[in-house]
Amino acid sequence: MQYKWLQKDEWDKALEQLLLSYTIFANIENEFGLDYELVSPKNIEKITYNRPKPSTSGKSFFLPARESVTSERNNEKPRIIIGIPNCDIEGLLLLDEIYLDNEFPDEYYRQRRENTILISSDCLAINEHCHCLSYGIRPYSSRNADISLLYFEGKMVMRIISAKGEELLKSIASPNNCG
Repeated sequence: MQYKWLQKDEWDKALEQLLLSYTIFANIENEFGLDYELVSPKNIEKITYNRPKPSTSGKSFFLPARESVTSERNNEKPRIIIGIPNCDIEGLLLLDEIYLDNEFPDEYYRQRRENTILISSDCLAINEHCHCLSYGIRPYSSRNADISLLYFEGKMVMRIISAKGEELLKSIASPNNCG
């Protein structure tokens, strides 16, 4: 697996540039707790890293509670979701089995999955409701995400997991190789 890193301020600048081409959601802490919010240049510095379990499950990005399936879809901007914990990443594997079935695939689900870059966040703590270890799930992603991200000592350390993740990193400021 390949690792890259950027200084936090370089990462923030890269996110600002990515906003021109992508819709980005990330974990931001507010008075109600940690949850996904739409990222804008004004709140990039408020993104929270290395914290487990946002209030909303990652599956809500792929299975909305309500949607019209009879109207045509406009071409949606591709999106990036930052900070999905590995327990949600592993849960997406189960959803993929159901909704990407060869005989009866859900086209709306498939389009959302293909149009999304998943940047998982390594968990450095366990919350009261965490249960990943009891299911044999690691607190870091090694599959199904595109990049795994760790904020450490002022640096954003990125583990490249997929070709989509590698392409994304090629499009931003020259990340440094680790080791």
